[in-house]
Amino acid sequence: MLGFGEAFFGLVASGWSLDDFADKAVRARMPAEALWAENIVGLLDLERGMGRMMTAEEFSAGLGESLARQGAAPFRAITDEELSRIRGIRGRLQAQWTSLTPGETLDVPFPAASAVS
Repeated sequence: MLGFGEAFFGLVASGWSLDDFADKAVRARMPAEALWAENIVGLLDLERGMGRMMTAEEFSAGLGESLARQGAAPFRAITDEELSRIRGIRGRLQAQWTSLTPGETLDVPFPAASAVS
């Protein structure tokens, strides 16, 4: 979707452990893509909490502000189409997750977009 290969799943696929993401020293070495993805996920969660979806313009502005506060490299504006596709994938994965019975697992291949789009 956004072409990230070095965000969360890409880093795990390349050998990072889940504990690495909690280690401040290791997190300081995170690639820009990982920070961009983390902030995008945070904005999607903010939308969920607000009970309304942002426009692509609002989303991109929020992303820029969040990255600037962290001293992270800026990311380009997200288009309406990209945001719609991201929300669609997230919605399908959420539906799959909520349909699981206790003890079942959700397997998400990487890259996820090719598996659920």
